[in-house]
Amino acid sequence: MSISILGFVPARKGSKGVKNKNLRNINGSPLIEYTLNAAIKSKYIDDILVSTDSEEIQAIAKQKNLICKHLRPNNLSNDTALTIDVIKYELLKLGKNLKKYTHLMLLQP
Repeated sequence: MSISILGFVPARKGSKGVKNKNLRNINGSPLIEYTLNAAIKSKYIDDILVSTDSEEIQAIAKQKNLICKHLRPNNLSNDTALTIDVIKYELLKLGKNLKKYTHLMLLQP
């Protein structure tokens, strides 16, 4: 059986501690780019899905040709939202395209 891995990056715009932390500039790049670039360079990850409620993060993901077709709803983007619920939501959105993956790798920025 062939292994196919979907990299999953949950990156919301809000944060309890640091406002817009995923978009904060660190050495010339937004924080989120470090996670995305590491995932892109991985020889194990076949595709990368970015789940976000931020149009800016979505634009970065699309610029890198990553899967990020829609913005995550508010009820899955607040401080009480569970990562597992975000994963379930996004996997349902993938629908029949999900069948090509045997594994999911969670990559948190």
